[in-house]
Amino acid sequence: MTQPELDITAAEFPQPETMQDLIHVLRRFGVNIAYWGEGEAKSEDQLLREIQEGESVFRETTAGELMRDVQGVGVDVFYYDPETGSVYRLREDRQVFKDGRTRSRSHIPESLSEKRKPAETPLEAAERAVREELQIEGELNFRHLGQRLHTRPSVSYPGLNTRHNVDIFGTMISPQQYRSEGYTENRDGLTSYFVWEQFSQDSQKAV
Repeated sequence: MTQPELDITAAEFPQPETMQDLIHVLRRFGVNIAYWGEGEAKSEDQLLREIQEGESVFRETTAGELMRDVQGVGVDVFYYDPETGSVYRLREDRQVFKDGRTRSRSHIPESLSEKRKPAETPLEAAERAVREELQIEGELNFRHLGQRLHTRPSVSYPGLNTRHNVDIFGTMISPQQYRSEGYTENRDGLTSYFVWEQFSQDSQKAV
């Protein structure tokens, strides 16, 4: 997909500070929020929190469209089983909202995805993602695997195009950090479930 050009920087485009500001901007650009907070969609409260914390930034394209800009990281988490010689890769299976709604995360290409915070380096964001989402302690080593830039309609916020600039990392966890049953994370009204799948029987094919 062709990347829409951006003609207004974040500093020049006033970022919403209140819910009233956010609704005003969304209406100005014709973004329909009638179905936000339903199905797989997040709520306007969650978007406002992202903007206030600097994880999402509004920009305007040369075509006059509103764009949500996200700087993020993707982390593939691997585990090598010394007994079988198999390598396992963690994947995010699903998210469950506090009201019981469930959305699949099978489309996420890496094990973890996380938005970067202001002034945070990609490596710092990758380590924070693993420690916060998986509650893993101890030493972690990361390998930078590349970068991905894509623009697409947001699943979380329907009607709002989002540009993702993602740094991709890989890490191999130790036996002490490994949980065969997987991991769960509770945050912002969402419970995320992570499960293991066999990746290969050759550790050299992983990180």
